[in-house]
Amino acid sequence: MYSGIKEGASIKAKETMVNRNCGIDSENARGYICKADSSGVSIYLEKGKGRGTIEAIMTPEHFAMNFQVDGLMLTPATFYIRSTHYTKSLPKDFL
Repeated sequence: MYSGIKEGASIKAKETMVNRNCGIDSENARGYICKADSSGVSIYLEKGKGRGTIEAIMTPEHFAMNFQVDGLMLTPATFYIRSTHYTKSLPKDFL
C-alpha cells in the first residue's frame, strides 16, 4: 500500500486530465479515504463548489496518480470509514 493511504485521512485532488474529465475541480475538491485494502481505495469526494460528490473505489496506483493526502486536515474523519468498498469505479463510472 502507498504511503499515507489510511482510512479516515483527508484528501485533495491533483490537477490531472483524468480528474478534469471526471468533472473534479482540483482547486476545491476535498474528501476522505473511506476504505483502503489490497482490493482498492474507496473515497468520498466533494468535486468542487456546486459540482456534487463522488463515492467510488479505485486502485492504489490510480489514487496515487490523481489524489494526495491533505495535510491541512490533521484530524482523521473516522465517521467516513466504511466496512465495505463503494461499488462505482473511478474513473470509469464518472467519465
